[in-house]
Amino acid sequence: VELIITLTIAGILIALAAPAMQSFILDQRLTSQANEFIADLNLVRSEAVKRGTSVTLCSSVDLSGCSASTQWETGRIAFIDSDGDGTVDAGDTIIRAGQRLEGSNTFRPVGSSTTGITFTGAGLTSLASGEITLRLCDTRLASKAVAVLVNFTGRARIDRTVLATACPTS
Repeated sequence: VELIITLTIAGILIALAAPAMQSFILDQRLTSQANEFIADLNLVRSEAVKRGTSVTLCSSVDLSGCSASTQWETGRIAFIDSDGDGTVDAGDTIIRAGQRLEGSNTFRPVGSSTTGITFTGAGLTSLASGEITLRLCDTRLASKAVAVLVNFTGRARIDRTVLATACPTS
């Protein structure tokens, strides 16, 4: 009788904890993916300053060249952009490649068609002014989405409050 009561209580506790655990895992995945992107931005910025030349982070499908897609979830590459044109040419060196995002997550720019971010040798982005926003969404859509904002000085930050528009469903 004691064993049956113990197993029943354990089953009830597991049933209560499972949904919270799933939400915890999804939250941690979003945070981790946003932090990885910011780490890539910081690497690109520091390499640009260290080398005194343009370095670009761009979306990529095949991890060998930039794609024209704004779907950053397919992957990204960081490369030394010796001619500053934002595309991988023969003389450019890839310094990091990031794989496709896990969990069917989407990572796309808000209100722009940004496919790459180039940092100059001074550590500034190629943006004229203002900032770009990339929205990271999972299956819970805008209710739990994370925004990564990058301003023209190269500062990147995470914000969970600027998401007025819906996440893409595909």
